[in-house]
Formats: sequence, structure tokens, C-alpha cells
Amino acid sequence: MINHRQSSFRRILVTRILLLFVPVLLIGEIVALNKARSSILGTARQNLTESAISKGERIGDAIAILRATLLSVSKTTVIPSDTPIQEQEILTQLKQQLPASIECIQLTNLLSQKIVASSCGDQAIEELTLPVPRDEIDVKAIFPLKAGITGKRNTQNQLQVVLSAPVSDSRKNLVYSLSIQSALYQQTRNPPGSLIGPMVVIAEDGTILAHPFTDWVGTNINQHPNASQLKSIIKNAIAGQNNSINLSFTQGKELIAGYTAIANPLTQQQQKWIVLAVTSVENALFGLEEIKLILIVLTVGLIGASLLASLYLAPYLARPVEELRDYALNIHSHHAAQPVPHNFKIREFNQLAQALDQMVERLKAGSEELEIAWKEAKSANQIKSQFLATTSHELRNPLHTIIYCDIAPFTYANQILSFLKTSN
Repeated sequence: MINHRQSSFRRILVTRILLLFVPVLLIGEIVALNKARSSILGTARQNLTESAISKGERIGDAIAILRATLLSVSKTTVIPSDTPIQEQEILTQLKQQLPASIECIQLTNLLSQKIVASSCGDQAIEELTLPVPRDEIDVKAIFPLKAGITGKRNTQNQLQVVLSAPVSDSRKNLVYSLSIQSALYQQTRNPPGSLIGPMVVIAEDGTILAHPFTDWVGTNINQHPNASQLKSIIKNAIAGQNNSINLSFTQGKELIAGYTAIANPLTQQQQKWIVLAVTSVENALFGLEEIKLILIVLTVGLIGASLLASLYLAPYLARPVEELRDYALNIHSHHAAQPVPHNFKIREFNQLAQALDQMVERLKAGSEELEIAWKEAKSANQIKSQFLATTSHELRNPLHTIIYCDIAPFTYANQILSFLKTSN
């Protein structure tokens, strides 16, 4: 009798394969994805730390180059004192000797405090310190709010410095000061997935010298909600650690920052600058999206392949079982001897068919023996019946005579007793 709650062998085979394969596949994909995420984040942390170290070295090298260039130019430049100063000629001469990346060049008369020549307007880029020492370079940092000589705010160039050096006239008197303004760092948009990261520079006292948010430049870290994280970074960097940390400059956006500390390149003081290379976790995991897509395609493909394999494998395994089942169910209706299905491609099924064939042969032999024994018993029963009939007929008359003889005396006795009782 068929139970409708039961399932077929094919269905069980397909579902069990999928139920076993799909969870294992999904768990493997999740483990691989987590491993890839941690590996990518580890690589991002290392790259950001190396980027911070590289940025710090470039800052020091840039200021050293500017110092050497300005010192060389100031020593080789002589302003004539007996002829009228031609502004254009001076600027042309100075530009030829200074790097093209310098934003502003100014020549100032130290006695009158007037700008003799300027490439960026009439506003002084710095306040001169008198007297100007010979063979020394005065370096000062300025912020974007003060960087625009024409009154326009510079939002890209950050960590700007002004270097000043004395310039002699033809009589070797230090009459002029040559000042140059240059940006050590320019905020640019990095391509997606770049692990160079925007730069953040913080002085040891907490002053922010460069930051992706221009409004933060010139402020102190104590003015911002993430001051505790930044103080921890400053403490670790000053202690000589070059590492990375998770932080957030804005609410809800997680960032990764590699950091290092460099000596203050502007002064000879012991105060240090902390240089950070910062990027978002989303940008650090940019390559993970492609990995996710590959894993999704791979998962769908493997599930589809497993389904097709299951559908192909199920008939391959179920067909021998079904043929043996049909033979076993219909064996009672076989009028002629039919061979058991065999020649399967699976050895175990062939062995099962052979065992079933042997069982059928044993059952046939047993049934034949039973049939012969039944016929013999039936014949013996008939002989017994005939013997009993004959015997009972032969014994009936003698037995009746014996029985009658045994009963007659008792009958006469009873009649005599009855008569005597009635006489009295």
C-alpha cells in the first residue's frame, strides 16, 4: 500500500544532495568573503601606514629643497642700488632661478617695508622680522584663510609655507627680503580604490595644519568630537609607532588612517608633526565588490551545476532500483519465467539482482517441494479415509451383537424388581 507521506527515491536523492551541498557552499562563500575582507583591510592598513611615512618624508624633502633653492637664489641675486628698479626684470630673473611650482614671489624693501616686486598682488604674504639674519632662512606656515593674496580663499592648496631670505644690493647691504610662497600639499581627488589617502597633518599641540575638510585647517583637535581618537594617535606617533587605526571625522562614516611622526620641518624645535593618510573603509574595500560579484556568480553557477548533476545522477541511481522494484512487485503475475533485470553499470545493483535471482530460484524450488508434499499428503489422506470406511463397516454387526447381549440381563432384572414392588 502506497503511503502518500513517503517520497520517491529520486526526489530524496535530489533534495538530499542539494540540502547537503548548498549549505556547505554558502558557508564556504561566507568564510571566503570574510577572509577576503580581513585580508583587504590588512593590506589597506599597511598601505596607508606606508603612505603616511612617504607623505612625511616628502614634506621634509620639499621644505629642504625650498630652503636650499631660496638660499642659493638670495646669495646670487644682487639688486642694483644706483639705478631704478625694474619690477618686471626682477621677477623674470627670480622666476628663472626658482621652481615653477612656487605660487608667489615678493621682493620687499626692509627699510621702507614696501613691496618692490610681486607676482601675486600688493598684499604682503608675511610680516617680516627685523633684523633679517644673514645666511638664514625664515620659514613660516600659513593657512588657506590667509593664503589668498587677492582675497580669494584657496581650498585646495594646504600646508602652505612662506620662506624669506635677505638679498643684498650692489654695496652688499642687506636691504631687501626675498619671500616665496609654496604649497607643500594639494588636496586632490583620488580614484576609487586608491589607498594613498588624503593627508592630515596635526602639530604636536593639536593644531590641524592640513585636512580634507578645509574648515578644519587652523583649528585645534579639541574643537572636534573625535579629539580623544586624535590625541591617542598623537601619543602613539610621538612614541615612535607607525601604525594604523580606525576613526571617524564625521558621524556614521568609518575611516582607516595610517600615521607617523616627523620632526617639525619649519623650526629646530623638538615639536613634531603627525602625518596621517586617511581613507574610508568603503574605499579600502573597493575591490571587495568585485569579489562579491564573482562569489555570487560562482555560487549561482555551482548551485545550478549541482542541480543538473543531481537531476542527472538521480535517474542513474534510481533506474536500477525501480526496475528491481517492478520485478519484485510483479513476480507473482509472471506466467512465464522472466529473468531478473541485470547488467547495470553499478556493481552493487548487479549483486542485488543476483541475490534476488537466487532468492527467486530458492522460492521456486521450495514451492515445487511443497506442491509434491501436498499431493503425497492428499493421496495418503484418501487411503486413510478408505481404510476407515471399510473397517467401520466390518466391525459394525459384531459390535451391535455384543452390545445387545450386555444390556439384556439388566433389562430382565429391572422388570422383575418392578413386579415385586407392585405385588407388595
